[in-house]
Formats: sequence, C-alpha cells, structure tokens
Amino acid sequence: MTGGGADGRGRIGVMHVVDTLAAGGAERVAVNLANALPRDRFAAHLCTTRAEGPLARLLEGDVGRLRLGRTARWDAGAFVRFAAYVRRHNIDVVHAHDTSVFLAAMASALPSGPAVVWHDHFGRVDTERRSAALYRPAARRARAVVAVNARLARWSRDVLGVAPDRVHEIPNFVRLARAAPGPGVPGTPGRRIVCVANFRSQKDHHTLLAAFRLVLDQVPDAHLLLAGAEVDAAYARTIRGHIAGPPLASRVTVLGPVDDVAPLLAACDVGVLASASEGCPLALLE
Repeated sequence: MTGGGADGRGRIGVMHVVDTLAAGGAERVAVNLANALPRDRFAAHLCTTRAEGPLARLLEGDVGRLRLGRTARWDAGAFVRFAAYVRRHNIDVVHAHDTSVFLAAMASALPSGPAVVWHDHFGRVDTERRSAALYRPAARRARAVVAVNARLARWSRDVLGVAPDRVHEIPNFVRLARAAPGPGVPGTPGRRIVCVANFRSQKDHHTLLAAFRLVLDQVPDAHLLLAGAEVDAAYARTIRGHIAGPPLASRVTVLGPVDDVAPLLAACDVGVLASASEGCPLALLE
C-alpha cells in the first residue's frame, strides 16, 4: 500500500467513516481515532454518511471532512460523492465503523480502491441478531476487522468466515481531559450518581430506576442524573413517566444530551450503567 497523501507529503490517507456524529460510543471512537493519528505519517479524514452531530466540534481542525447526507440505505449519489472524495484526496485506508462497512466495501471494489478496516462496535449483541448473509460479503472485503470484545471477534471469525489473522480484538479507549466539576449540577456533593446512556431499550433505565429506589431507602438525599439523547422517543416517554411520581420526581434529573461529559463526571461520585447489552462501553471507561 502506498500513501499519496492529501497534501503531497507522502503520508498515508486514512478516512474514518461513521453514520453520524451524534453523542454515542462508536461516534466518539471515530473522532478520537481521527484526532490521534500521528500527522507526520497520516493524513486524517472523517466522513459522516447520514448526519452531523455535537461531536463534530471535537474534531481537530486539520481533519478533512466529507458530509454525505444520505437519505436512504442505498443512495447512489452519496456513493458517487464518496468515491470521488476518496480518489481526489488519495485515501489509502477507509476505517469503517459499524454499518458504514457496506459503503466502504463498495469503494474497495473500484479500480485502485482503498483498503478497508471494519471496526465492529455492535453493542446490542445480547438483544438483537444481525444478518450474517448481509455482513459476510462486506466483512470479507476488509483487510482487517477490529472487534471491541471477544464475542464480536468470534462472530467475524466463526460466522462471517473472516480469516483469524485478520480479526483483532481491541477494546475501546477514551481521551478524557481532566476537568473541574461543572457548575449548577443538581444534587448534593457526595451524593450524586450519574448514568451516561442514550434513551433506548438496550440501556435498560427501568432496572436502573428500580435499583435507585432501593438506594433512596438507605441514602434519602442521593440524586440520580441521566445524561443522554432521546434516541427512542416512546421509550424516553415511559422513563419520564416512571420518574414523574414520588420519590423519584425530586431525586432524578434528566439532563438530555451532554456534549462534554468531563465536567459532569467530575461533579459526580458514582457512575452507573444498567444496559442489557454492551460492546465496550465508553460511558464506563470515562
């Protein structure tokens, strides 16, 4: 593999591809990796296939950007724009996160197409089944598969038939700057519990609230802070309904999405996650 480099300096061109830059684990990993690439060896790019999001502001200024804005799963126009960008900027490696592997696999089939790395973050492995027949052709085009846990690595090897030497189990990592506690955080210092998780059924806030009721029996002034976007509106409404009555109404605060979690975490004392299924949760690593 040779690196033409976006700037003519012979650097290897690497493009991370992710559906959105919403506040989520896979999205944050894509941003962290793009930012962390050594600039003396790599020219970093990041592509969002569907939409932007709050994590865009965390990208370093020298990361090349492509925003496809596709409106359907198979969007021919988006693929043409993607392929043109790859050629124009001499992208050698497309690092595809989750379902963006399908777009990357198609690009790799073009003449002199880029090598593909597939980063499998699938967090719903215990609650949802993926179609092996759908993923198998794309996964086999990948030069390497990065799985965030052993179960996903086994799925690529044993179910998708990816050669074992091309499958690598690499846990997630975080780049969290040390921060002072944020102002105006509800609750009493020493009694704050925080859960950073988007509102969808996988995150199982119901179990978390049931556990917190038990906490309140022994620590009546404890306060639970829920940070996360309402990805599933119906699920979020049920959680808000459970919180509405006593004793939770005065002891649970829904913060909504939080772009920079460091000040929030610095203000809290206990971090919790009640998910029914996870890949390698950044919320706990943070």
